[in-house]
Amino acid sequence: MLESSVNVVKLHDHPSIVNQCCELLNSEWPRSINSRCATLRTSRDELPTCFCLVQSDQVIGHAKLSPLLSHPGSCTVHSVLIHPGHRKKGLGRLLMEKCEEYATSVGIHTIYLSTDDQQGFYAALGYAKCEPFSIYGSSPIHGRDTNSDINKNDCSEEAKLKTVENLAPGPTTAEKPPPPPPPPPSLKPHAYAASAHKTFMRKILKKEK
Repeated sequence: MLESSVNVVKLHDHPSIVNQCCELLNSEWPRSINSRCATLRTSRDELPTCFCLVQSDQVIGHAKLSPLLSHPGSCTVHSVLIHPGHRKKGLGRLLMEKCEEYATSVGIHTIYLSTDDQQGFYAALGYAKCEPFSIYGSSPIHGRDTNSDINKNDCSEEAKLKTVENLAPGPTTAEKPPPPPPPPPSLKPHAYAASAHKTFMRKILKKEK
């Protein structure tokens, strides 16, 4: 049975409850208080947005929507948590429904999530299994060898002479170009994509135009 006098609010509209929210989340996923609170304070109308279930000025639930850069027009819902003393009362469904309503209002058409053991709960809300996803956008680097000023297909005499000049030793040798930059560091996979035990799910809120 759904509890009465429960409201879902955006955290940044009620900064006085940040510490409560931090305590609730840390009770499930321990983390530095300062780091946790700093992350919570990034909540804003434009994603990422934190939502809190509040009853009698007490935070009893939390969920967060974050943009999914690898899937334009989509977002993830994560850090979904209901206080142990308020579970099995329909509050998780209420919180998720409010998140979905807000996502739709800001132009999101699909919500993604990952879960270790709540597949049944999310399936009942309309989420279906999907392929693993990354929270990072893909930005492949397409470039050429920065050590060479000559196209490999350029077999002109001028190109050949330039090659000889650059390779010739001695004081007249043209200054060699700097070494190529190191390859970009590989992005560390987020917790969503790091565990083989997680189930990835999504829900289409509205069809793309």
